[in-house]
Amino acid sequence: RSRIQDRLNTDREIKSVDTTGASLDAAVLEAATVLGLPVRHIEYEVLERGSAGFMGYGAKEWKIRAYINESEADEDGEEYEESDETDEIELEEEAFEDGDVFVQLRSGDVFLKVIPPVGKGKQATEAMAQEALGRRRVQTYNIELVKKTVHEAAGAYVRVAGFPYNLAADSFVRVDVSEDEMKAFITVTPPGHGGGDVPYENIMTLLRNNGIIYGINEKFLERFADRPTYGQQVVAAEGKKPINGMDAYMEYFFEVDPTKINFRENDKGDINFKELNIIQNVYAGQKLAKKINAENGQHGRTVTGKLLPASDGKDMIPQVGKNAHLAKDNVTIVADVNGQVVLSAGKVGVEETFTVEGDVGIETGNIIFLGSVIVTGSVHEGYSVKATGNIEVMGLVDKAELDAEGEIIVRLGITGKPGVFVRAGRSIVAKFIENANVKSGGVVIVSDGILNSTVSAQQRILVQGKRAAIIGGKYRAGEEIQSKNIGSASGNTETICEVGFDPETSEQIEELDRKTAELQEEFDDVQRNIVTLETIKKQRKELPEDKEEYYQQLSQSRKAIATEMANIATERQEKEQYLARLSKNGRVSASGKCYSGTTIFIRGVKEVVRSEFKCVSFTLDNGLVRFNKFQETAGK
Repeated sequence: RSRIQDRLNTDREIKSVDTTGASLDAAVLEAATVLGLPVRHIEYEVLERGSAGFMGYGAKEWKIRAYINESEADEDGEEYEESDETDEIELEEEAFEDGDVFVQLRSGDVFLKVIPPVGKGKQATEAMAQEALGRRRVQTYNIELVKKTVHEAAGAYVRVAGFPYNLAADSFVRVDVSEDEMKAFITVTPPGHGGGDVPYENIMTLLRNNGIIYGINEKFLERFADRPTYGQQVVAAEGKKPINGMDAYMEYFFEVDPTKINFRENDKGDINFKELNIIQNVYAGQKLAKKINAENGQHGRTVTGKLLPASDGKDMIPQVGKNAHLAKDNVTIVADVNGQVVLSAGKVGVEETFTVEGDVGIETGNIIFLGSVIVTGSVHEGYSVKATGNIEVMGLVDKAELDAEGEIIVRLGITGKPGVFVRAGRSIVAKFIENANVKSGGVVIVSDGILNSTVSAQQRILVQGKRAAIIGGKYRAGEEIQSKNIGSASGNTETICEVGFDPETSEQIEELDRKTAELQEEFDDVQRNIVTLETIKKQRKELPEDKEEYYQQLSQSRKAIATEMANIATERQEKEQYLARLSKNGRVSASGKCYSGTTIFIRGVKEVVRSEFKCVSFTLDNGLVRFNKFQETAGK
């Protein structure tokens, strides 16, 4: 093994060799011998063409320069390395192959070959050898040599007898090559009386003499020589067709077919047809696409060794659109901003604004976008639009939900219903608001009026048009609430205006109060059950095992509820202290009329308007809500 490895290392250092021969095949065979490789692994170029001369005179040898065909070597694998592992794989594939016996007659000699079993296969026997010899009409042979050959099962032909040989009756092999030279065939005729078989070595020599040097199926031919099929044309060698390399192409990490809709199913398998997922949101730094490099072509070769060149695939340059860039690897396209990934004219980019042409409804489903959204129509009842940027609706928002981290602009109006909210991280602008829940992190600006709504703004609520009015509902603003008219002339609709505090913190306090009330009710239920069990325990001295376990569980629940209520009380107190420290006093102003029945809170101080006021501003003075002459909003 060590000597073989040393020889292999030496052979691999040889990249090319110049050889000569009486024929081209002889020169190629000589090169294969020197390089220590099969002929199919050899490429060559002719340095000097040979000539047979005339009557033996003027003969000239062929001279070639031969190279190792690297692609073929890679394809076939190393011939000697990792042979143990290969043997193991073959053993696994042929785990139950029985031993067998073959007989060949050659030039007056009888040869016997015995192959060993594989895995759990059965051993070949002397009886099998005798039967095989009998079929070939061999009656006299060396019995001891036959026994030894069967016992050793070496897999090589051993001469065990002779026979009367008739050269004219030998088996004959014809070689045919297809017109395109991609296949070579052999046809073997059966031997006549006294004729010999065609051994594997002769088949190989015959193929090479006919110029077949590539794609020879040596394993098949070796088996064929042992079990020949007479009179039928069989494939002995097959060329390799050239394979052109695949062109470079883009692999997209998003759906490029805009007609495809991916419905979402809930846990029960129901489909929400409002969630059509027509927008493919991406975030800054996300990989959008990647170029798959072109492949090199794989050259082909005919069975006669002719090279069939293949073309390499064509390269391409990734096309990058706006708000995207090509990564350092020069193949990956990456998003620069949050938004919608788009493929336009072969370019991959990101749009920061998504435009809905028409209404948001059954055709679009709900809209969720990492950027700004423009709706050229209206938003229908039951649908929602959510965006990390701004939302602009050219039409009406009808009992629908809007949620934006930036601003919300509704060219017409907003109508709502319980449970549906319009929220904006900054300002909200609309023509009118009716029966809606609206929350703004900045300013709410309305031109016509607000009716029976709940509106909260961190800064101001401004209703500014000629018919501007706030009628019914609850309104909270950190700094100011201003409208032409506030309240109802009939006094039948309750209108509450609160200013001078942080609306969000106030809402959090209200939520804490609701949670405290729920916990208190739960605490009272637990306490009643505990008292009942304690009464039973006092009467009976002890409780049954299951009741005692339940009693312990209730005691732990009571303790946990009490702890949670204490934590909520502490959190509520901190928020109250925060509101008390705010410097905002707040103001409620009506440039037209403020009707009686309107309730005004300024920093928690309550005042119910008892009579109608004109051009009035309500402010806090020494802990009391007082009315003054109307004050215009600064910087309006």
